[in-house]
Amino acid sequence: SKEWAGDTPWFERQPELDTTTDERGAFTVRGVVESQTLRLVASADEGAYVGEPLEVSTGASGVVLRLGRSGSVAGRVLVDEGVPLDRLSVQLHPAFGSPGDRGARRSVASITEEGTFALKGLHPGPHDLVVRVRESGDELASIEGLIVPEGAPSADPRLAAIDLRGKLCSFTLTLAPPRAGASVSGVVLVRPVVDDPTALGDEQTRYFVGERVAFTAVAPALDLEVLVQGYRRLSLEGVRTDTRVELEEGPEVRLRLLPGVELPRPPRYLKAFVGTEQDFWTLGHMQDAVFGPDREQVVRVVGPGRLQVLWMLEERHEDSLSTTSLGEETPRTIEVLDLPGEQVFDVAPDPGAYARALERWEQR
Repeated sequence: SKEWAGDTPWFERQPELDTTTDERGAFTVRGVVESQTLRLVASADEGAYVGEPLEVSTGASGVVLRLGRSGSVAGRVLVDEGVPLDRLSVQLHPAFGSPGDRGARRSVASITEEGTFALKGLHPGPHDLVVRVRESGDELASIEGLIVPEGAPSADPRLAAIDLRGKLCSFTLTLAPPRAGASVSGVVLVRPVVDDPTALGDEQTRYFVGERVAFTAVAPALDLEVLVQGYRRLSLEGVRTDTRVELEEGPEVRLRLLPGVELPRPPRYLKAFVGTEQDFWTLGHMQDAVFGPDREQVVRVVGPGRLQVLWMLEERHEDSLSTTSLGEETPRTIEVLDLPGEQVFDVAPDPGAYARALERWEQR
């Protein structure tokens, strides 16, 4: 048999520490851990036998772990044709106990192409089962009070067909740059299309790298706002099937530092973010420019209109990067026109905020 100490069940991931018993069932767990309390779980015969988790203090002796026959759960998920089942997962946890204990004894299973799933090595007793979207964590269906028997599979009839047909949309968005092989990365704001938007919570943010972005959601369709660095903003409504869009380069903007702005010495740099006012809550929506000795940078922005410039200080090393904002400052506004060619703007950080930020940086 096998014992281990950790904060998650043996069937979910590798333990922090583990050991094997001798022929008499005796064991010793040795290792370096930060906690003063350990959770021990015993199993044998590849999960055919399991023991209830037992919390002990480090250095404890005379610990007895009792094994019993484990149970299992198997079922089937029904979805509409075209919905990739690998984007869903099944989670099972005890129906009772503290949130920490329920989380520590949670088991997760993938769903096969045929829609089937199986969970083995389970502690007997009542459990709750939830089917979720892997990407967002959205709950799609649940079975409460599912009984896992000792030494046998669950016979709950609700497992035979967990029906999600008509509840999901699933598609892939392909973002094609004008030049093949060009880098594509950015953010998608995702809003479910439903009669009552508050029923599914606020909009979600998806960061991505690469031309293909996969979506699965509890909604008939999705509204998407796509912000790709260097390209124009895209607004797509009611998307429900695989969609390909051609990216269009944004207006080209040259930012020039005004005379009198003193640049920090490397490895520290002055950095500007350019975007709309609504983008300020996450810098991932904004185009950034790091100023060097030439004191100017060329960037492509998300589109024409009134854009703001937000300033930060950045420190770069081979294995790390850190940034700090200037604190309270009045953002500079630039008006970008929808014109071909380069548009030039002379910019500078707020003098007072910049001076205070440099002073704080020196005191770090």
